[in-house]
Amino acid sequence: MTIFKIDQRLVESIMTNLIEKGCNLSLEDVATIYSIVKDEILYQYVDHLITQAETILDINPSLPEREILETLAKTVVEYLEAEAATIRIYDPAKKEMTSFGSYPNTTEDREEAIPFEDTIAGEVVKTRQSYFVPNILKEEKYRNKDNARKLGICSMLAVPVSLPRFSLKDLDTEGVLQIYFKEEDKTFTPLEVRIAEMLSRRVSYVVARKRILDLHTLNVTKNKIAEEIFQKLGRREGVKIKDVFNIIVPELANIMQVQRCSLFSVGEDRQRENLEAGYPERQHGVGQVFSVEEPYLDAIVNQPGPFGEFENETVYPTYILIDSPRESRLLPPDLKRFLENQQIHSVLYVPLKVNEAVNYFLAFDAQASHRRFRDEDIEVFTFFGKELMKGLRLEKMDDILHDFKNPAIAVSGFVRRVQKFLQDGDYLHNKDKIAQALDIVLKEALRIQELALTLHGEGREETVDLT
Repeated sequence: MTIFKIDQRLVESIMTNLIEKGCNLSLEDVATIYSIVKDEILYQYVDHLITQAETILDINPSLPEREILETLAKTVVEYLEAEAATIRIYDPAKKEMTSFGSYPNTTEDREEAIPFEDTIAGEVVKTRQSYFVPNILKEEKYRNKDNARKLGICSMLAVPVSLPRFSLKDLDTEGVLQIYFKEEDKTFTPLEVRIAEMLSRRVSYVVARKRILDLHTLNVTKNKIAEEIFQKLGRREGVKIKDVFNIIVPELANIMQVQRCSLFSVGEDRQRENLEAGYPERQHGVGQVFSVEEPYLDAIVNQPGPFGEFENETVYPTYILIDSPRESRLLPPDLKRFLENQQIHSVLYVPLKVNEAVNYFLAFDAQASHRRFRDEDIEVFTFFGKELMKGLRLEKMDDILHDFKNPAIAVSGFVRRVQKFLQDGDYLHNKDKIAQALDIVLKEALRIQELALTLHGEGREETVDLT
């Protein structure tokens, strides 16, 4: 099968162009040159292009997304003999194009975020089409021209990047790969553009594989959390939630990638929070008491809202994420100083509810090199909170069982006493004692009935005369 047939019209067009340039060749000579280009030069070009595409497809999907995209930038720069490349991702919450890596890997002279509107990056995301800039200094949408002069870059090709999401509640991540050249008034050929677009699209397969692996890891982590909690609780009686925390968290710390975690209880007056437990324990002042008047504690415990994603924090009934502790409107100055001294870059709070009331909450810290919580981290930690609620329900059940036990003992004791009177046959002589015993049996049976019907609140302890 002949993959590339000789196009006679193309050969004739080439011969005409050669004649115009003063190169007189016969039709047969031009056809021979065409065949040489097709069989030898084109083969090497296509082979090199395939190698570059395979280089992208072979990127390790376990790498962070930023490193995956920086590998794409490196491949495109080297193949197109460009000067540099940068990646920007669209942040729909802030309406900005956020820097997400570059090649060469440097953050100097690059803005962390640029506006979405009236910029080249924003235009590429909106249209999902490539954007050519033959001369940066003449391009109105390119704002930082002084930096371009300093770096010696004169032209740019911007191509769209799309990263798939697998959650129904999320949209695909849209971005742009900006490729910089030193040539001034550069003419971008259709071949250059198509190659850059093709390599950009290939990275979406790598990210898709990464997302699949991440989902698998997430499910495995959830299963291990549920299994560990079930096994630990299944071998214990009379368990308290802080005991569950102290047993489970150290064993799951590596699985959940927990750096710092703490458990707080809410006082009965709903005005105080007590630090019940922490991991690592030596880094927490267990027993400290805090006032719910602090805005962040009020947001966790009473949940007045508003809910949504804000500049420095995300607030929902199921969790509160403090992205920028230093700038957060919810945190008091002393807590901001503490977090800064501890190199804690973000904090995640997970409320634990019983009957829609927050009785406990968890706090997770992202510390040192761990800059922020990913969506996957938030899902794991909120899942852990839900599983931990099983321990809270067991704690509640332990209290209820305790309330059942007291009246049950009284009923059993007085029934045996009545049984003894009847066996002795001295019913009339002990009539008053039997009546008293039956009254107590009835009263305690009603208490058991009340507990069984409600399974809420605590039974009232009463002193029973067993003499």
